Formats: sequence, structure tokens, C-alpha cells
Amino acid sequence: MATMKDVAEKAGVSLSTVSYVLSGSRTISEATRTHILKVMEELSFQPNAVGRALAAKRTRVIALVLSPQERGLGLSEMEFVRGASEAARAAEHHLVLLTEGMDSEVELSYLKRQGLVDGVILMEVRLLDYRVPLLQRLGLPFSLLGRPDPVLSLPFADIDFEATIEQIVVHLHGFGHRHIGFINQSSETFESGYGPAVRVYQAFERSTSFLGCRPALAFSRATPRDGWAACQTLFDGADAPTALVVMNDRALPGVLQALAARGLRVPQDVSVVSAVTSAAAAEMMVPALTSADAPSHALARHAVAQLIAAIEGRPQAESVLIPCQLTPRASTGPAAV
Repeated sequence: MATMKDVAEKAGVSLSTVSYVLSGSRTISEATRTHILKVMEELSFQPNAVGRALAAKRTRVIALVLSPQERGLGLSEMEFVRGASEAARAAEHHLVLLTEGMDSEVELSYLKRQGLVDGVILMEVRLLDYRVPLLQRLGLPFSLLGRPDPVLSLPFADIDFEATIEQIVVHLHGFGHRHIGFINQSSETFESGYGPAVRVYQAFERSTSFLGCRPALAFSRATPRDGWAACQTLFDGADAPTALVVMNDRALPGVLQALAARGLRVPQDVSVVSAVTSAAAAEMMVPALTSADAPSHALARHAVAQLIAAIEGRPQAESVLIPCQLTPRASTGPAAV
């Protein structure tokens, strides 16, 4: 097996120059770098990743910390994971996904002590998220996919929930809908201060009030059965909404089944919008749902760039708020007279 010494001898350079090419710790001319890489290929040289990490004091591994609570990992969450993975790879880093158990101080402290990763991206951020001051105290570089409240001076990448919900309500208002239902995530998730659930709820109340619409609100766990129950709650009264906004992908099949069981057609009798979702999830439904598609890849790229800047001691990019893209499909239309 070829060694770094073999590479240096054949390339006619010093051992330290080969080391600099591997670690990236010093600038090497492009011609020299290309020559050394070619020699490595000719010798089938395989650098030792652990040795490189020890020498550079960097693993070039970053972690996405995703604690999905009761919802599990669905298409919407996996779009963020895929976007972060692609952005990390483009920056010559590896991404690992850390899920269950990574909310604890013990686990986060272990990551720091063992040097397993260079930094972490926090997802599923709560309004009062104890992990933020903990990571600051540990000195482990991090970035935020989401934002606490208040955000202080921390850079973040998040969905503009206010603009997203305003788009949806204006869309439905334009079709003549004046009584609009909203099915959120579970009451437990909402009460835990999970940022998206709280911000969407508040934005929905503001937007409907501003346009003179009447809101009807319900919570649902992330199962079709609970979606069914939440829908029944909204439609059991004499004054049922003519449109529904649902921010709960896993509950959506149950919502649509409950409407069908009542003999309500989509969109002829009830319009339905899936909020803060993936286009793929919305297109799987029958009919294909009008949706506010999360800007997963753009936000993930921004969070990865912010994290790598923090790891390298460079100024982090400014915070961004990006609204979801409203995509009209077959599930919205004029309010039934």
C-alpha cells in the first residue's frame, strides 16, 4: 500500500507539501496540487481519514440534529436532510443525521468532548430552546434551521411563516372563502413552543382577521386517525368552514378521508391547502393538493454555509427568512354558495 512518503518521492515534492494538499491547511499552487493528486491516483494512494483529522484538528464532519418528536421523519423533513447533505458535500464535508436522544445535555457534551463532529445544525428549534445556550457554553460551533424567540444576535435560516400564511389566506379569500379552518400539529407540540406550530398559528389568526375571515382552529397528532378526528371536530357544527389549511403531512390522509366520508368533494365543497410541506407530499394526494412548499434546499444550504463559517472562524452569513412557495393545484377553487 502506497504511503505519503511514496507519493512525495514520485511527485518530487516534500512530505509536508503532500500533507498540505491533504489537509488544506496551507495554500498550494493549483499546478502542484493537480500533479500530486495525479500521482496519488497512479499509486492508488488512500489517505487515512483519521490521521488527516488529527493533523488538521478537523473531522470535516457536521451533524444535523433533528428531533422529530411524535411526527417521525416524513418527506418534508427529509427534504431538509437531503438539502443539507448536498450542501455539505459541495463544501467537501460529510453530514451525519442525529435524531433520538440528541436533545440531552449529556449527548451534546459528549459530541464536544470526543471531537466526533466539527459542529452541528439545530433543526426543530423551539421558541425557548435550551440547546442554544448549552452549545454556546460548550463552545461547539452551530447554526440554526429555525429560530428561538428572541433570536438575539444569532444568525439563522428559517421559513417566513407570516408571509407564507398570508399567501394562503389571500389565495383562499380570492376564491370567496370567508370561513377558513386550520389544522395544526398536536397541542403538545404547540405547547412545547415548537417554533413553526406557534408562528403559523399566530400568523393564521392575524391574516384571517385582517381580511375579515372567520378562523376555525384544531390540533392533530401526526396520524391519519387524528387527522380524521380533527376534521370531524371542525365540521360537526352547523357552521362548517368552506376551506381548510393543514400543517400536518401525516394527518392529511385522515383529513381527506373524513371529508369524503361526509360526502364533501374537494374542491367543489371544501378547498384544501397543505402548508409548509414538500411538493412531493402534496402531489401524492387525491386530488393533488394546493400547497405552500417549504424552501428546504435553500434554507439547508444557508445553514450549512453559516456553520462552516463558524467552524472556520469566519463571519457568518446574515439571517434569512424565506417564505414557502404557494403552488396552486386541484384542491382549491371557488367557495360553495
